[in-house]
Amino acid sequence: MAPKKESRRDKVPKWVHAVMRVAVRELEGSLPQPYADEIRGMCDVLGFSLADCILINLAYESTAFCTSIVAQDSKGHIYHGRNLDYPFGDFLRKMTMDVQFLKNGQTLSESENFEAAVDKLAKTPLIADVYYIVGGMSPREGVVITRNRRGPADIWPLDPLNGAWFRVETNYDHWKPAPARDDRRTPAIKALNATGQANLSLEALFQVLSVFPVYNNFTVYTTVMSAATPDKYMTRVRNLG
Repeated sequence: MAPKKESRRDKVPKWVHAVMRVAVRELEGSLPQPYADEIRGMCDVLGFSLADCILINLAYESTAFCTSIVAQDSKGHIYHGRNLDYPFGDFLRKMTMDVQFLKNGQTLSESENFEAAVDKLAKTPLIADVYYIVGGMSPREGVVITRNRRGPADIWPLDPLNGAWFRVETNYDHWKPAPARDDRRTPAIKALNATGQANLSLEALFQVLSVFPVYNNFTVYTTVMSAATPDKYMTRVRNLG
């Protein structure tokens, strides 16, 4: 008989499953609709218990990392790039795809200008905290929005006239020190300063995102883009054997 393969579920301590069963009882009171029904529906289709589905959601939040950069070159062009890091990279790299998402054949959401888009992203109520990194088409149109569920905790724009021609966001509030165990921020900043504003391009930004530990064994893909030149959008799956 072949040895039994250990599943992801088996790697989770039994006490965690016990805690999750208790948490499920509080789900209806703590999770607003339609999110509770959405999770229940996915559990039913997948044949998972509700406790396992919640655990999967929590595992994603605790293990997914990324590095995002928005920057302006010396000519006023805005560039935007990011890495996605995830422990299950061997699996995810085989499934990574580019998707253009439309609703009824139309762009999902539109705004009149960059300021209106930032306002919408900053103020629309959310189910969870998030960092939005936004790049526009004109000089100084770059910002990092730190969100809580009800609104913005912080809005951090580019300020190239005062030397702040880039913003780097990892998985930590930018006004707090990055933890020593996961400091991708400092190497990214050093690489950008070494590159220089005059030498910035999509290719140069890709190289910044390829510097260790910004790029690491968990990096699934790297994307660089510019809203002003959408035809130059590029995503590369990384760490392919």
